[in-house]
Amino acid sequence: YHQGPVWSWPIGAFAEAHFRTYGDAAAALAFLRPFEHRLRDACLGSVSEILEGDPPHLPRGAVAQAWGVAEVLRVWRMLENVGRGDKMTG
Repeated sequence: YHQGPVWSWPIGAFAEAHFRTYGDAAAALAFLRPFEHRLRDACLGSVSEILEGDPPHLPRGAVAQAWGVAEVLRVWRMLENVGRGDKMTG
């Protein structure tokens, strides 16, 4: 866990911070797009706890991690709503 892999859950906060800093929902959403296929690999509909640090960033650890899924989906939904013209809350 401390020799190169990355946790999945911080990507949500990173994408949100990128959006709040630069105001570009499409660019922030691009950080989340690679998780589209992750929702189909190790455990259908979930995101693994950790990913390998080196490409192709294969899933490792627990195959279903609630906070990883929650953060990806929370920010994805927020960014899609902003893209539709909704005001960002929070």
